[in-house]
Amino acid sequence: MKKGIQLLIIFIAFIDFISCKQEEATGELIRELKLELDFSEYSSLPVNSVPYANKYFSPQHEAKNFLPAWLIKKYFSAKDGSVAVINYDYIEYDKPIDLISLSGNEVYKISNEDYKYAWNDIVADFYTPSKSPQEYVPQLLNQLSRAEEGDYRVVEFNYSPIEATILNDQQTSIFVENFSGPNARDWGLVNSPVWFNKIMEGGGRGLSHLFNKVSSTPNIFSYNRTAGIDSWLVTSSPIDMIEGKGFEMALDFGWGYSQADRMFNFHVLVSENFDGVDPRNAQWTDITDDFTFTLNDNSKVGMKETEKIKPSNGYPGIRTYKTSNPALFKGKKLYIALRDKLLPVKKDGTSYGSAPMYFVDNVKVTKLVDYAISEESEKRYSVFKYLNGRWIESNELYILQPSDYSEIGQSFLSISNSNLFIPEILKNRTGGKEGDKKIVVYFTEDNKTNAEDYIFSDGAWMANSPDVITKSDRYLFDSEEIKWQFESQIK
Repeated sequence: MKKGIQLLIIFIAFIDFISCKQEEATGELIRELKLELDFSEYSSLPVNSVPYANKYFSPQHEAKNFLPAWLIKKYFSAKDGSVAVINYDYIEYDKPIDLISLSGNEVYKISNEDYKYAWNDIVADFYTPSKSPQEYVPQLLNQLSRAEEGDYRVVEFNYSPIEATILNDQQTSIFVENFSGPNARDWGLVNSPVWFNKIMEGGGRGLSHLFNKVSSTPNIFSYNRTAGIDSWLVTSSPIDMIEGKGFEMALDFGWGYSQADRMFNFHVLVSENFDGVDPRNAQWTDITDDFTFTLNDNSKVGMKETEKIKPSNGYPGIRTYKTSNPALFKGKKLYIALRDKLLPVKKDGTSYGSAPMYFVDNVKVTKLVDYAISEESEKRYSVFKYLNGRWIESNELYILQPSDYSEIGQSFLSISNSNLFIPEILKNRTGGKEGDKKIVVYFTEDNKTNAEDYIFSDGAWMANSPDVITKSDRYLFDSEEIKWQFESQIK
């Protein structure tokens, strides 16, 4: 009998366990909940809602219009009588439309490409009084999405209060390859997204890395002894040389293991139309003969000239060869190819008995650039407003600057603490007289804007709105309609 009762208890427990598991599996496990939660997930609210931007609720945008939807997403399986008490931030104040428009925005950062509108061929990353943001930023904003009357854009740019110093004809690199990437392996094939590396005819070794054979380490080499082999190393993307002046290409090069009957079969080529599949389909210009090395007596020698620089009988040394003809490159987007094509037979019909080894390193393309520099350039924020069909800088408000954040030791402000810092910032930056009003824009933790209005009263700046307070609502779960319903405001 006792044993039978024990078995019955075990059976009931098992059935109950299976039932619970089924409820869990279907998401229908019903529980009675008693919750007290602090709401802070304003980013989960509809993105076009005012509380989403403000990070608090207000008289025209009450919590009870938003929190039931938030609750049901988190607690959808509760019994009748389940209770949720939600604490949230509240201000007895609704922002004017301008403050709403200025809140919740991301900053538009002026890029290096954007500065070209002001500086043309001069490279610069800042504005100056003569290259002013008031003139050039509106041109950039016009290229963004269509603006409506009264729209705002917050813009970040660099600014120098003094005019720039121009450094002319500074050599700058636009392509550099030293073959020392993470995929470099001693005697391993060049394997990089920067390069297409393939033998198109014959068999042998494609261009490969080599360590510790010359002072420039690692470098790459080509050493093929199979008659008729055609080995290519081509840049995967073209190098942009459309704009600029004084273009030059350089590479470190050497050749060894040469015999008297061995002809030079290494080529540097450029093309505008490599298809990424077969370089033989492209139209190439051979620029090998344009590379020269300058000797101690200032005379120049070509890559394949052997009178002044003889090829090595073993591993070669390498020297830096450069082009000196900018017309080879200017105004084009060019692929660069290194090709080792071993002819199948000599001119007299006999076979070659040896093959040279070619070393290459430090492939570089440069151009001459005029730079604008200033020791007083610093980051600034500004607000532009769209009025009467054009963007103008808005001077009736104040946006906190990087120097403001540095002085108060904060990288951002929050709605709950902004009033601790802004009055002193306004006092130091703008002064004020009785009755003056000022809209203040600052960045919050998510790097979006918030806007508040301040008034100068009794000799000090103060927020022109009540402080943030905490309110609490009570919600009950209705299992028939499967939703949380507002019951009352507790405080």
